[in-house]
Amino acid sequence: MQESTAETPTCWGFTLEALQVEQSKDKDLTIIIEWLLKGKEPNEGILFLASADAKYYWVNKELSSYRIVCCLNRN
Repeated sequence: MQESTAETPTCWGFTLEALQVEQSKDKDLTIIIEWLLKGKEPNEGILFLASADAKYYWVNKELSSYRIVCCLNRN
């Protein structure tokens, strides 16, 4: 774990890069990550087969994009 500083921001003691790598491995986040990075929306079949967590993230996707924009524009 690493302490957060102005030069190296962290979240729960992990660098933002480390969190990004681990989140990219999370199957429940695949749908939302593709939407945020590529603008790709899943079809109905993908959503139907998705886990409850993935569906929750999709239904609340605007909150995810708002948090990312706020984080990127903190200066």
